[in-house]
Amino acid sequence: MNKNIEPVILSKNKISSTYVTLDTIHTPLTLSNNRNEQIYVDTYRVADVNIDVCNLKHDYATEQFIYRITGVCCNVYDNVLVRACICLTKHVCCDAWTKRKQNFIILPDSRLLPANVYWITVFELVYKLKYPQSNNSNKCFVYALNCMLKSGMLTLDDCIDAKQSQYAQHCLLYMYSLPEISRCLRGNRMVLPKSVYRYYKIFGKRLNRKYKKDQMPGGHVFHLPKVDEDVIAEEYANAVCKCIKLNPPIEAKDVAKYNTKRKNPKAQFADIRKMSDNVSTIYTCLYLYLCGEPAKACNVYSNPWVFVKYGMLRGQNGVTKLYTSRIYLKSEYSIEKTVVENTISLLFVLYHEYAHVYHWRAKSRHNTTLGYDAHCANKCGTTYEHHAHKFALWCLLVDKVSIELISSTLSSLHGDLNEGERLNYSHRAILRYCRWLAYLNNKYGKLHIPVDLGYIFFNHEKGRLYKPNEEIVIK
Repeated sequence: MNKNIEPVILSKNKISSTYVTLDTIHTPLTLSNNRNEQIYVDTYRVADVNIDVCNLKHDYATEQFIYRITGVCCNVYDNVLVRACICLTKHVCCDAWTKRKQNFIILPDSRLLPANVYWITVFELVYKLKYPQSNNSNKCFVYALNCMLKSGMLTLDDCIDAKQSQYAQHCLLYMYSLPEISRCLRGNRMVLPKSVYRYYKIFGKRLNRKYKKDQMPGGHVFHLPKVDEDVIAEEYANAVCKCIKLNPPIEAKDVAKYNTKRKNPKAQFADIRKMSDNVSTIYTCLYLYLCGEPAKACNVYSNPWVFVKYGMLRGQNGVTKLYTSRIYLKSEYSIEKTVVENTISLLFVLYHEYAHVYHWRAKSRHNTTLGYDAHCANKCGTTYEHHAHKFALWCLLVDKVSIELISSTLSSLHGDLNEGERLNYSHRAILRYCRWLAYLNNKYGKLHIPVDLGYIFFNHEKGRLYKPNEEIVIK
């Protein structure tokens, strides 16, 4: 296993014109036994991105096809590196923009979408260039479908026989992130908003006459191919990490000072692909201090390569792979939060992932639901994701972190409980649990270790493990 500590610095002849600039931020993690001693870990954030399409190879066939169907002249590129940079910084899988009176399109990944959905996404990008001021997603969708009808890739029967969506507005496909795009448009029939469906039902005969000359045997939109987005994200990460511009490390308290400083003369271009196997020993020491026993052959990986990969898999701040006993921690630093809030968010994600390895109620069983589905499940009691949230919360409480501070941090991390429609069920549950514990702490001035979390945490004052229902004072 390669355990290089420093990134490989690149020479000037290996520097790409398309690159991402990263900041490395030393974030303090305070131990509860002595507030004067602090240990630091490295967290990361995207400072800037430079995309240069001048030297890229054009996709001339797609350019001519788009021009014949839409009449729009544009420069089309199918480049993995540029697509990966867009996926990391904008959290979308493709993009289109106009610069110096020239139109540019970065195509989506054809491995993620079936043919018809792929071309609908492309024509939506063309609509974005043709009508940049339009905010009507249904008009954009109709434009893309009409282009498909004109090219013969769809028939009018496909639109009339489509299933009606429960949403009034169409979700633009080019705005999906990498994990979201693998879950969209499932099934063997298209899903149209009610107004779009009514449009094709009423004006079907007129559209049929309009595109009859160009009609060819059309296909159907089948279910998405089984492509693992984790594999795609790893390929994208390797493409980006061949050339990353690293700014010199800064202290967390000085982040605001260097926020607007984009160009740093001490920044270096580096190949950080070889950092993917670096083990972060500090996080293992945190578990040893918390639970009083050594970690059971579980390595934590937190480095720029991990940050880049899981930055593309939006929403995955930490991932546990039980079959290899590995934890991948994204370690993202948010400029909108304070140092304390960033530290609590980082520790909450770390302890959540530790729960999947060490806490028996938070381990996923064989043939159980996937992580995303487990976060949303609320019909059959609590799932292993709910128990992992609960374990992480009590880890912070044992670390002498205020319950009020935890509650406010989790609210900013997951969103407001009053806007619960945007939250997963497990997030809503942990926010309610935080408010309930805050109420008990304000009323009685103490809390009790839950029964299922007894004999897990180490009491450094008494030199033994906490017992079930034992009192714990939160200052």
